[in-house]
Amino acid sequence: TLILAPNGRYGVMTLANCSDTEKNVKASFKLNGAFARYTAYAIPGQKEPAEVRTLAPCEVVGAIVALKEETARKILKRNPRPVLKPGAEMTKYLKFVEAQKALRTPEDASRRNELVIHIPTRVTSHERSLMDDLYDVDFELRERMPDGTVKTFGWISKDGLEKKIPAGNKRLKPGGHSQKIDLTKVLGKGKHLVQIYSTHKGYSFCSFVIAEITTDRFHGAVEFVNELENDRSVLHWTVFVK
Repeated sequence: TLILAPNGRYGVMTLANCSDTEKNVKASFKLNGAFARYTAYAIPGQKEPAEVRTLAPCEVVGAIVALKEETARKILKRNPRPVLKPGAEMTKYLKFVEAQKALRTPEDASRRNELVIHIPTRVTSHERSLMDDLYDVDFELRERMPDGTVKTFGWISKDGLEKKIPAGNKRLKPGGHSQKIDLTKVLGKGKHLVQIYSTHKGYSFCSFVIAEITTDRFHGAVEFVNELENDRSVLHWTVFVK
């Protein structure tokens, strides 16, 4: 994307990767045609325009473009990049994200790997039938295999793990939780990328669940965090079985 100032002497150009996978850069900061007279200059803290070869998932990079280097320098001096310091709430949240990351990536194997799925109670003004529909969700326990395929172990109910989608009173409701599921028996030895996949009437749906996990070394709750999940319907973490 190229945006020029009204006088046309300078502007800003961005390259973005809006996918969830790394991409090679087919475009570049080198402009052609009517814009070939502009040169790209690095913004402090950003990548050098000439060195951009790939973009990470959801990455955006930018550069100043100008007819003259002197103009670019003046613009950057006049508009320095602000130093943003997180406040108390943001600092608390960033610590929460780091703690969630640690829960998802255990370093040591454990013989004990227990799972309890909780559905938090949401206090809202929705009419009851709307709430019943909103929480009419199936929770599939599965593993993402190294080759990218998915292995399903079953569906989670009040009683634990079922081979079929639970019905009636067995279904999890707001404020409820499952019985303990022994992931050591379910998964077997080794590292496993475990997922709770949420669906509503057969379609991917927002993940409401909290996964309470207990191992030989720690006890904690894995919660949905936007910074750590690529799919809104999936809650994931690694289980390392000894």
